[in-house]
Amino acid sequence: MAGTTAGPLVSSGIYAGESFDARRIEAGWSLPDFDDSRWLPASVDSGAADSRAPGSKPWAEATPAVAPPVRRIEELPVREILTTPSGATVLDFGQNLVGRLRIRVSGDAGRRITLRHAEVLEDGELSLRPLRLAAATDSYTLAGGGEDSGEEEWEPRFTFHGFRYAQVDNWPGELDPAAITAVVVHNDMRRTGWFECSDPMLNRLHENALWGMRGNFLALPTDCPQRDERLGWTGDIQVFSPTASYLYDSLGSSAPGCRISPSNRATATVWCPLSFLRCSACWNRPWPPGVTPPRWFRGCSLNASATSDCWPAVPKHVRLG
Repeated sequence: MAGTTAGPLVSSGIYAGESFDARRIEAGWSLPDFDDSRWLPASVDSGAADSRAPGSKPWAEATPAVAPPVRRIEELPVREILTTPSGATVLDFGQNLVGRLRIRVSGDAGRRITLRHAEVLEDGELSLRPLRLAAATDSYTLAGGGEDSGEEEWEPRFTFHGFRYAQVDNWPGELDPAAITAVVVHNDMRRTGWFECSDPMLNRLHENALWGMRGNFLALPTDCPQRDERLGWTGDIQVFSPTASYLYDSLGSSAPGCRISPSNRATATVWCPLSFLRCSACWNRPWPPGVTPPRWFRGCSLNASATSDCWPAVPKHVRLG
């Protein structure tokens, strides 16, 4: 049975970004009567950790999602088009956000547009140093087809970036700011807390905290949304869990970080995030996050069942000190 072929999605990852070649799109490929005779047979990976070891467990196990789905939450227009000292075109969206860009463009087949993202500028240019090894670059190759082919629209699906600025290279003709939109994505959580006072600076500080939370709640709470890390380090959510509980009903978003596997739950094993080395005083604090976030989220949420996996271990942490 035919089942696979090289599609338009060339590559995708949260660090490197996404590459899409619209010339590879096969019209009607998902319809029942599509001719897939040229496609190659699909194979099923058994997932065995080691084929030489009978009964070995799979590398990964699919489990139901407990966090709210990541969705498009908001769209921001281009605030300003900048020309850098080197002559590059950079878009300023006026707000540090997490998401991706949606573009509408017309041009010749094979033209490759690149979009590179960053949170700040340095000497008037896109600052890439804070990203470390993360390329944070998306690319789109036009299908083209002449003047009658119409406008092409594209938005990456399997990546995200933390950015305020985006450098656009190889755009055909003059760039219309309305042709590019920033799409904010994060967990679709219910807003529960607000703050406003007479001091504009304090209001802005609160908004910064709000945007910071939105940008770091994608599937699970992370430490950052832009560089080559973006991991669910528990120290961050331990500190931020009271604020997160106030701003959003965030229990479901944080539950993946404190779940205990069924095998450990059966023996009431205490929660363990990962193996820690005694290499740093600030890193070697794995145990408080096993208590603090569940306590806050359980107390603030209308649905405490999401902490049922980790809650039995909390008294053990307290007794162990």
